[in-house]
Formats: sequence, structure tokens, C-alpha cells
Amino acid sequence: MLDQIFSAYGEIISVYLPVDLQHGCKPKGLAFIRYTSARSAERAAQAMNGANLGVGRDVIVQVIEQKRYWNQDE
Repeated sequence: MLDQIFSAYGEIISVYLPVDLQHGCKPKGLAFIRYTSARSAERAAQAMNGANLGVGRDVIVQVIEQKRYWNQDE
């Protein structure tokens, strides 16, 4: 569902929905959507922040930077 909605703003690389394994694999209520470009992510955040997707509450959409992890080979 999320990939269909958010793909209107650009090409999506991945959608990740974390689950709470301690409570029967229930969704945690958040998602990470990765776009091929930062501009697509910005457009999606501007358009979808505060939108109601019919899930009982409005969504909060923010653009975050991908974490860069220390590479032991460097």
C-alpha cells in the first residue's frame, strides 16, 4: 500500500516496515521509504506530511539522512 501511494513522488528503492518481535510481529507504526533521489523524498515529505491515509491517524513524513557506518577496511 505505501509503495503505491509514495511512488507518485518518485522511484522507490525500498520500503521497510519495522515490527515488534516481542509482541507477535505487530507493526511498530512507522516506515522507511528509500527513494532513488533526495528530491523525490523531499517532494513526498512536503506532499504527504499530515495526510490521512485512513489508518486512524495522520502521518508524519520526514526526510532523514542515511546513516553512514564506519568501514573497518578504511
